[in-house]
Amino acid sequence: MTLDSPVLTQNGQKITVSWSGIPTVAIANGTTIMHSDTIALVQSSDAFGTRYPIKYVWAKQASPDTYLQGLGSASFWVVNHRQDLKFLYLRYPADAKDPRQYAWGQQQELASVTLKVGDVLKKAPSQLRISIRPKGYRSTDTSYSIQVAWQSTIPGGLAAVSSSASAIAKYRKWLSLNIGTASVSPDTLSKEPYFKWLNIAQATSETYTAADMCGFPANSAGFLDPGYTNSAVWASLEPNTKYYYLVGSLGSGYSEIKRFTTPPLTDADCYSSPRGWASATASPDSSGTTPTDLSTTGTADPSTFKPWRCRPKECKCLRNNVAPLKILLAADVGTNNNQDATWSADGQGFSVINAAQVANTNINGPFYPGRTYTTPPIGAPPAKLDIPISNSFYLLYTVGDFPTWGQQPASYNVIKEFNRLAATGRYHSAFIVGDIAYAEGVSAHWDMYLSNIEPTMSSIPTMYSNGNHESAGPGLPDSAMAVDVEATIPDGGGECGKVYERRLKMPFASGVSLDKRPEYYSYIMGPMAVVVLSTEQNYNISSTQYNWLKAELQSISALRAQGRIPWLVVAFHRPMYVDDPDVSNGIGNQWVASVLQSQLESLFAQYQVDMTWTGHTHFYHRSCKVFKGGCRPDAKAPDGSVISAPVHVMVGNGGFQPGAIVFETKPEWIEKETFNYGYCTLEVTQTALGMQCFDATTGKKFDETKLTKSPKWRPNPTAAAANYVTMNTVLMPPGINVTAELGPIVEFVKENLGALELLIGGDAQALIGYINSVWGPGTPIDSILNAVPGSKNFSMAQVSPMYLGVLTLIQKIFNLIPPGIAVPGTEEVAYAIKVNSPGGRLYNMLYGGSG
Repeated sequence: MTLDSPVLTQNGQKITVSWSGIPTVAIANGTTIMHSDTIALVQSSDAFGTRYPIKYVWAKQASPDTYLQGLGSASFWVVNHRQDLKFLYLRYPADAKDPRQYAWGQQQELASVTLKVGDVLKKAPSQLRISIRPKGYRSTDTSYSIQVAWQSTIPGGLAAVSSSASAIAKYRKWLSLNIGTASVSPDTLSKEPYFKWLNIAQATSETYTAADMCGFPANSAGFLDPGYTNSAVWASLEPNTKYYYLVGSLGSGYSEIKRFTTPPLTDADCYSSPRGWASATASPDSSGTTPTDLSTTGTADPSTFKPWRCRPKECKCLRNNVAPLKILLAADVGTNNNQDATWSADGQGFSVINAAQVANTNINGPFYPGRTYTTPPIGAPPAKLDIPISNSFYLLYTVGDFPTWGQQPASYNVIKEFNRLAATGRYHSAFIVGDIAYAEGVSAHWDMYLSNIEPTMSSIPTMYSNGNHESAGPGLPDSAMAVDVEATIPDGGGECGKVYERRLKMPFASGVSLDKRPEYYSYIMGPMAVVVLSTEQNYNISSTQYNWLKAELQSISALRAQGRIPWLVVAFHRPMYVDDPDVSNGIGNQWVASVLQSQLESLFAQYQVDMTWTGHTHFYHRSCKVFKGGCRPDAKAPDGSVISAPVHVMVGNGGFQPGAIVFETKPEWIEKETFNYGYCTLEVTQTALGMQCFDATTGKKFDETKLTKSPKWRPNPTAAAANYVTMNTVLMPPGINVTAELGPIVEFVKENLGALELLIGGDAQALIGYINSVWGPGTPIDSILNAVPGSKNFSMAQVSPMYLGVLTLIQKIFNLIPPGIAVPGTEEVAYAIKVNSPGGRLYNMLYGGSG
């Protein structure tokens, strides 16, 4: 084997590997074991088979005309993994009818060649990324703090930023002249005339090892040394200002100069800031009234101010720093190999995986339950590998317990569009709502993803929420999700959020115990507050995350009352509303949505959340202003303020593998739904939140919406809560006999208390007391049981927690009955559980569905 370039000298370099003289095997009965010959890129320091490959390609795929002669070539797009690599030519055992019957590592190594990674490249700062720090922006301080992070084999360093392009360029030149200098006097630089234009921050460093991971393959076969994550924070950056920066150290060298623009201010920010109107310096408006400082009174109305009448210096923020806030939005993006034709490892290790799904073309779905796509069965002729490998197909193929990610053309197109738009300098931030790199414990995916999207992340602050493919599985504190019993390995591939936390370094919640590892946080940009939740961690009422969320929403509401922050968005990976009928206990999308609604929806309504951003399900839909499953018109509070329900936007169409199971009848709350792959852009001002969404392949717009508010709008949590409690009163529908639906559960418990006490090891009297407290005379559930159909209302705000609590208790008790033991009433209870569970008729009626 030979390489066209034996040394990797730049990140994302194309390397062509050639082979010849490989032993051949004749074709017999139309097949040969050579159909499965593989060229793999691996870590050179590991014995073959101990680690998953970084990338690979079949010889038949790379050189279809010559591979049977034992010669050919393949091109690999290789990023900087900070260590030497090796190419291998591999063959499965001669008796292999199908390579899937063998695990990775059981192949025979026929040839190899080492790819050296240049020393300069190994050390060089790579995967530069910037993000917003929320510190200091909740007072009248209107500056921004920006964090910059990068990977390197050298810990520490510095990060320099300046609003002067010439100052940073001179500093870069000064640094290059002093690289290798043993020591430089601190006074040397301070005497340079451009020094006053520099903001220099020292970096801190952290890393992780395989031992830090929570399970397979992250702690073994999928691990790749990440080097160091170096990070620094620049404080007190001016709003809506273009900055230039570089990072690095004498040991690692320095990055090229990058640039970004800080988020803007709003009119209200200017009037409430030290640089805007203030009672001591402001001129009176047309009525002769002097505007007061919004930060102290909370009552000033920016719409009445006359900004052109203030002094020029005081009006600087009005002229230069106020602009629409522009954001890029996507979810479920993933790693792609579209710069070459290679495949990559999937860390989950399923033994059977769906395959051969069209990905790059628009899906004219929906797919209904029961429609599946499957791989050829085990033992099928390897000729099945002849499925075309091109940008028109997504192909997933299983090799033993070693599945693979193939081409992800839609992912490539979304990242390409992000990079293009970020380069224009017109965007202030990007947000990706979980399921980021789909590494699933294979560390090389993080390097590939961060290299792919570096043009975006290095030029606009990019924020993330976690998803199941970052954090799901044992080891994540306060885990909320049930383990998928069908998965050999949890979605997170043993990472349990640690790689997400340490590589992306989001500003996770302060004031929460570190051992909880809270993967939730909030921040503010211009006229919008963003609260980021972790749907992989417990969010039930009274949980740590719920209590943090409630306090955060209260704090943000106080800021909104000042008129500074009209818009509130909550981002979380798993959707609260989803066009998916899967009600699998603990993991199904509809099950999770129902729990999110029962635990969080009323809180969102009370604190007047305007929009949610979610993903997880790999298509797009946008709701109406929805509450408890129904579209809700705006209402007016007693003080005249407008009360609106949230709009739920699911942007799971960010590029990763296609496939959707939807309700045969589209839910009424959906205003727009599409199976096109793409992304959204947002433009936010004091009075409008506009969103447009685009097909990443064709560039065509497939959705557009705009929310508006008066500049005088203020929140009213008390009135909002009262409005939605009233809205949450449900009329008992005619024809539903609730006693018949719930009665069997009650009778089952009462008649079998003795047996249940033995089964659950509990106190029968305590169990009776608990049941009576929620089911006894005069309780809300008793009122439901005795309601006259079509005539009686009840408050779901009172019933919901008790209803779900009892249902969960009975479900657990019922599941504890050993197989084969006859207990009176089990068939009736099974039916009652069915109709009371998500998707059941009574459940849908109670929670605003269509049942």
